[in-house]
Amino acid sequence: MSITLTPTTSARLESELSDLVAERAIRASEPLDVCGDAADLAEFAARDMLVEHLDERIASISGLLAEAAVAARQSTPDGRVAEGTVVALRFGRSRTTETFLVGHRLEAVDDVEVITLASPLGRALLGAKPGDKVSYGAPLGAVDVTLVDVRAA
Repeated sequence: MSITLTPTTSARLESELSDLVAERAIRASEPLDVCGDAADLAEFAARDMLVEHLDERIASISGLLAEAAVAARQSTPDGRVAEGTVVALRFGRSRTTETFLVGHRLEAVDDVEVITLASPLGRALLGAKPGDKVSYGAPLGAVDVTLVDVRAA
């Protein structure tokens, strides 16, 4: 399954990547006092671990941005759930609704959780419109969900 990111998420990841590359350059060039005592060796090891962590995150984001498509998701013309839409759901007989973004997990912002299209709930919601009831398999049995609202992210 290919990854499609919203323009906002793509821009956020590009900004994070830029910040990480700058931080890595600073950390990797920091002079260390190399007198050979245990404290110097610990400082050297800590810096190496931090640079390694930065390298891993840089590689992860770079790979994702290289492989991902950026989709303009400005509207939902047919009012149906698609990647990049925000949905309001009512689970079971609850009277309260919960809001989610349907998309990639990296698109999570603030307190809005993400439902991926690879998940059972994501697959059940894909193509649904407000008022539709869908059901998906969960470890303890089927869960019924009512789609209350769909809007562009």
